[in-house]
Amino acid sequence: MDFSVLRNLISRYCAGEEYWVDSRTVYIGHKEPPPAAEAYIPQRYPDNRIVSSKYTLWNFIPKNLFEQFRRIANFYFLLIFLVQLIIDTPTSPVTSGLPLFFVITVTAIKQGYEDWLRHKADCSINECPVDMVQQGTVVRTQSSKLRVGDVVMVREDETFPCDLILLSSSRGDGTCYVTTTSLDGESSHKTYYAVPDTMAFKTEQEVDSLHATIECEQPQPDLYKFVGRINIYKEREDPIARPLGAENLLLRGATLKNTGHIYAVAIYTGMDTKMALNYQSKSQKRSAVEKSMNAFLIVYLCILISKAVINTVLKYAWQWSADHDEPWYNHRTEIDRERHVVSPPNHYTTHKARCHSKMNNQVTPCLTFTDSDKASSLSLTILPFSFSPSLSSYILLLPASTPPSIFSSLSQVIRAFTDFLAFMVLFNYIIPVSMYVTVEMQKFLGSYFIVWDKDMYDEELGVGAQVNTSDLNEELGQVEYVFTDKTGTLTENNMEFIECCVDGHVYIPHAICNGQILSAASSIDMIDSSPGGYRREHEDLFFRALCLCHTVQVKEEETVDSIKRGIHLGKPTSFYISSSPDEVALVEGMKRLGYTYLRLKDSHMEILNKDDEIERFELLHVLNFDSVRRRMSVIVKSSSGEYLLFCKGADTSIFPRVVSGKVEQVRARVEQNAVEGLRTLCVAYRSLSPAEYEEACHQLSDAKLALKDREQRLAQAYDLIERDFTLLGATAVEDRLQEKAADTIESLQKAGMKVWVLTGDKMETAAATCYASKLFRRSTQILELTKKRTEEQSLHDVLFDLSRTVLRQRSLSGLSVECQDYGLIIDGATLSAVLKPSPESSGSGNYREIFLEISRNCSAVLCCRMAPLQKAQIVKLIKASKEHPITLAIGDGANDVSMILEAHVGIGIMGKEGRQAARNSDYAIPKFKHLKKMLLVHGHFYYIRIAELVQYFFYKNVCFIFPQFLYQFFCGFSQQPLYDTAYLTLYNISFTSLPILLYSLIEKHISIEMLKRDPTLYRDVAKNALLRWPVFLYWTCLGLFNACIFFFGAYFLFDNTTFTSNGQMFGNWTFGTLVFTVLVFTVTLKLALDTHHWTWINHFVVWGSLLFYVIFSLLWGGIIWPFLNYQRMYYVFMQMLSSGPAWLGIILLITISLLPDVVKKVLCRTLWPTATERAQRVRADGVHEGSVSPATGPDPSPVAGGGGSESDMLCPARTCEGERGGEGVRAARTYDSMMSHNPNHLLSQPLDHAPSDGEGCYGH
Repeated sequence: MDFSVLRNLISRYCAGEEYWVDSRTVYIGHKEPPPAAEAYIPQRYPDNRIVSSKYTLWNFIPKNLFEQFRRIANFYFLLIFLVQLIIDTPTSPVTSGLPLFFVITVTAIKQGYEDWLRHKADCSINECPVDMVQQGTVVRTQSSKLRVGDVVMVREDETFPCDLILLSSSRGDGTCYVTTTSLDGESSHKTYYAVPDTMAFKTEQEVDSLHATIECEQPQPDLYKFVGRINIYKEREDPIARPLGAENLLLRGATLKNTGHIYAVAIYTGMDTKMALNYQSKSQKRSAVEKSMNAFLIVYLCILISKAVINTVLKYAWQWSADHDEPWYNHRTEIDRERHVVSPPNHYTTHKARCHSKMNNQVTPCLTFTDSDKASSLSLTILPFSFSPSLSSYILLLPASTPPSIFSSLSQVIRAFTDFLAFMVLFNYIIPVSMYVTVEMQKFLGSYFIVWDKDMYDEELGVGAQVNTSDLNEELGQVEYVFTDKTGTLTENNMEFIECCVDGHVYIPHAICNGQILSAASSIDMIDSSPGGYRREHEDLFFRALCLCHTVQVKEEETVDSIKRGIHLGKPTSFYISSSPDEVALVEGMKRLGYTYLRLKDSHMEILNKDDEIERFELLHVLNFDSVRRRMSVIVKSSSGEYLLFCKGADTSIFPRVVSGKVEQVRARVEQNAVEGLRTLCVAYRSLSPAEYEEACHQLSDAKLALKDREQRLAQAYDLIERDFTLLGATAVEDRLQEKAADTIESLQKAGMKVWVLTGDKMETAAATCYASKLFRRSTQILELTKKRTEEQSLHDVLFDLSRTVLRQRSLSGLSVECQDYGLIIDGATLSAVLKPSPESSGSGNYREIFLEISRNCSAVLCCRMAPLQKAQIVKLIKASKEHPITLAIGDGANDVSMILEAHVGIGIMGKEGRQAARNSDYAIPKFKHLKKMLLVHGHFYYIRIAELVQYFFYKNVCFIFPQFLYQFFCGFSQQPLYDTAYLTLYNISFTSLPILLYSLIEKHISIEMLKRDPTLYRDVAKNALLRWPVFLYWTCLGLFNACIFFFGAYFLFDNTTFTSNGQMFGNWTFGTLVFTVLVFTVTLKLALDTHHWTWINHFVVWGSLLFYVIFSLLWGGIIWPFLNYQRMYYVFMQMLSSGPAWLGIILLITISLLPDVVKKVLCRTLWPTATERAQRVRADGVHEGSVSPATGPDPSPVAGGGGSESDMLCPARTCEGERGGEGVRAARTYDSMMSHNPNHLLSQPLDHAPSDGEGCYGH
């Protein structure tokens, strides 16, 4: 008996601290450790199959049905269908069952097809060939057959089949180069390392002889974290333990590059791999339209129940007298009532009885069964109960001794309940079941318009926009807040080295002298823009530090990834690649200044100094960069034997650890560069004695070998080592603004959106970017809510001061006073204090409300020094505010994922920081500029289309079912259907479904060019304008009005004793067919009147649907169908069309029904036109769109204080918000001129005292 599982559980959960419960042990090559080493406990791990599919062949039907009937609408119609099957209802179960079957089938086919595609993808991955080392030879097998502990060989350009630990490579230094594009989108080459004790195994036989085990953490989804250690066993020696980290782990899906081959051991397989663990689905987001649909559905459900209750009550009021206990045309005699009874069982005897009815004071027949086989003579009495259309069955069994009054009461209750259910079934078509499948198809098909948009295709990246979820298309037209990252989103993340400062002296790679561009690299005398520049020891140390403190790789190959790079004069030259563009820019900047980084070879870094001498430094340790420390360090040993620690990082992380150097001079230059929008880093060093180096090695070794809390222990070790620095200088790197980023932000603000920038950069750098991108303007008064200010004043006082400032301006805005444009700057430390409960107030959310009030009255907000979690907190705070605005978050890096997932709509940019943001987003775009068209055009169209779809579905169903409700008043509430079964079934499926579906896909109420040119048109659809309750009430009332016209118009037409050509009178089904014909034509023509963009497809579908109805009716009533048990519709439609008055009545009723809506539109467009309707009128009149603003009309006078012509900045009367045309360019130019004359202008004068141009008043 195998007790391995039991032993494993005992060892994991009952052992001491030595056995960490969250670890696993992997035996390389499945070799048992030496007997004296440790107990061999075989563990069971999943195979290497990847399963991303949701269903199998066996569970598809039950699982899919279960998931679909979890939707309340589907479950409701299932109940209606079951009621129709169980009780005698006025309509056939087919009328509810067929539409429900259609919806369920279409959804199941769609989901099944998507899952089949996932199955195909899984099979292609699982059947991929893999080379595995077995008994000293390479054996080819399928990827799915790999197991944990197998040793595999991967060749260049092959993808890793599972998560592997690198053992050795074809490169002499035991390294390999990997791209992780499929994981995080980073196309740069990353270096991974084998431990020194295994890197010497170069052949299959040598690798197969390796005897080792690996202890590591259990699988977890973090791509950038791994903790483990390898124990290597050698004969007659103690095992050697080496730490393993993320630099040793090769992830599934990554690709081997520029390395011949590697040997590695499988550590995580199948669904345990980090890539598979990242498959987990994101939380479901619901759009505002979907919430409105559910609210409208509840209203209509209440209307449905009300109708059923009213009709049930009125039916029994009608039947109160004995003469009306049945409808007059269906009155049964006493003999008929006693005819249909259930035969008793053989051993029962039957006794007729009569039960007294209290409700109508009449005697009701009942039947008593007596069991003759029992001595007790048990008697059961059965009351009559209509059970099915074909049989009046008796289902209620009670003892015969029960008083007659109870029999009568129960009988009446049951009959009333069944009548209520029957009326529910009759009127249930007011709930549009097909609306859900139409909406789903509209979203799915409509999402392809974003993917196919050529304007959103980026030639440089070779990619277009992507749609990861189609459920939020219409939400793109409702955005009120845009939260954007800065680096890589507003900026290009394409770094260029600008300058460096060493002890206050500035060095520029290229400078202009006498009109010529001089290169510092071409001469030994470097160009110094500050007086007194000369070579000193600190300068050499500074340049060496930047050449050594990095993770840059040097490539000398002519081709990399089939792309020729580094070609100069036909000869291959070296170039740099790194996962961080900052590092490449710094190393290239040093190269232009005379210090060239050559290579890393045999753990030695080589640099070429300005004297063309090669210097070698042994790389001993790398203290990697992390977002908490915000710095990285290296420990190197010079050729003279000196130990040096070089460190570079953010100024806030370097300055507190500096004990010497010209701190004030460097700090001043850093602040000046930050104001100019440059990214800055500080550089420092420390000389280590041999004893200090040994202590540092000991601390790092202990931390790296730890399996538990390794990150915390490493952070403590780094903190002890990185101290007592000597400051060398600082660098400045420029990250250019993305193309059309400023124009995009300006358009979003014109559209009424608040734009917030959330970044981890320092305030000065981020503020300069905000000015350049027109988020802040020269007239913007900056309100600071930063740590520096809260140190001078309490947070409470600062918040209330800012609150009084913005509230005072809001009170003045009602007067004829120029509106002040405010911008708010807040940092991460202050935000944490704001979000904490207030100690000075009893209300825990007091500071939050004040902060929200301030930000609500600011045109733009900049949040700097933000951690990823704080970005998500900001988005969540705005989402939860009392207005509940629709939020959008956009970013390009892994640190933006949290806010992307938190926002209502998350957009990822496929940039240079990887594709993790794009993978976790709802939509992905190549550049920030594409956000303008996605929101202002696609979002606008999506919302207009789906809002019309939802309102139209409810409208046409009211038109459809309300005549049925009115008809009950004329048929004694007998539940007689007005329409034929075929019409009930096909109304929503065939006759009226395609026109609205096509409308919701291709309708364009205004041109694309107009939407892009005039962003204010976005305001017309903002805040769910087309699905508000007044609009919903208008559509509902219009439907009720039309339904009354249909019914009473046909009724009065019949009241005139209309005859056909042969003198025959119209009958019941002819009346219903006439109403239905007017109904179908009216709702279809109503949609045609609402259509602005006509194509041949519209004509084909609209007129084709009407033609299909006519042809179907002719065939349905013109042929005796053998499969029908009734022929009530035979010749009805033809008989109706043969009547001249019927034709006249149809045309007249359609015209009367459509007339009020047409009149209302004409009056509204003439008297109270919206901006969109003005634009439509301008386009229709052929007026040049650029001469007059279609949203506002001409403005006779320029905006006060703007300066220059403001013809493109017209201010609508309903707001005091300036339309920012060319002012942003002038503001940026003014800002540049300010900086050229006095770089410290923004430091010497507080930003919150800037002059006002009176352009914006976004908060009012």
